[in-house]
Amino acid sequence: MAMRQDIRPSNGATGETTQAVIICGFGRHGPPGGQIPPRIGLERALIVVRVLTGPRLRQVAVVARDCGAVAGELSQAFGWAQPYHDPGVGQFGLTNAVFAVGDTFLEVVAPAAPDTTAGRYLARRGGDGGYMAIFQVPDLAAARRRLPGLGVRVVWTADLPDIAGTHLHPRDVPGAIVSVDWAQPPQSWRWAGPSWTGQAPGHGPGGLTGLTVEVADPPAAARRWAEVLGVPAAGEDTAVVDLPDAGQRLRFVPARAGQGEGITAVTIAGLPGGPRVIGGVRYAGEEDMSEPKGRAGQSAPEASKKHSTRG
Repeated sequence: MAMRQDIRPSNGATGETTQAVIICGFGRHGPPGGQIPPRIGLERALIVVRVLTGPRLRQVAVVARDCGAVAGELSQAFGWAQPYHDPGVGQFGLTNAVFAVGDTFLEVVAPAAPDTTAGRYLARRGGDGGYMAIFQVPDLAAARRRLPGLGVRVVWTADLPDIAGTHLHPRDVPGAIVSVDWAQPPQSWRWAGPSWTGQAPGHGPGGLTGLTVEVADPPAAARRWAEVLGVPAAGEDTAVVDLPDAGQRLRFVPARAGQGEGITAVTIAGLPGGPRVIGGVRYAGEEDMSEPKGRAGQSAPEASKKHSTRG
């Protein structure tokens, strides 16, 4: 039978006490005799059944001119497994690669057709960069009901038995395309492919813990994202939104001169190898938020600008 125990996850991507079902690739009845093979270890043997009580940053998308090149660099830098390529993004004129990072996801998209939103973002931003933030919410109907009163337009929806999504107009929520989504069971995530559809496979530790978003008016952007997500704003002049139930933080900073708004940094619990700038985005652990150096000793903005001009 499956082994169950109460744990407190150490990956920083969620703050709630959860119940874990250990399946280790042996099916839902667990390994023979209910023992975890020592070579697998407890952390890699867990599927966490989450009780979602508030919004959670579940997926971040970055846009690149060359999806394969940026995806390859991410895989090499962090040792991530082969990504899932979703044929469904073709309806948006895109190609993509979706990496599992714990039970959260990092997606790379690239335009595959003219006149796409992603292509316009590349032109506006001046190169590769963070493009979209997808939040999982426990009550999507309530989240959708908030939007008209906030003056937020919806540009795309999908409603399937196991997942639903709602893309918001970027002019109404500054800094990125924001989507509020729902999944059932909560640990599943169809956007990451068949192995995550209606279920969650075994996966490693770690996960997304936050974003940094460059915007024209950081405090106003923070208030707007908080309103959309249905969480309290930290303060009138504070450019931070905390998602306490998920143990995540969204930071808003002034956009650099000559560049459009966008996601410029992603924090990930348990990220190996230290801070790196890839595809115009800085990846770092929460423990290292200092300014990293690029490959040739550049600061992050310099390295990002150099990378974003290729292709």
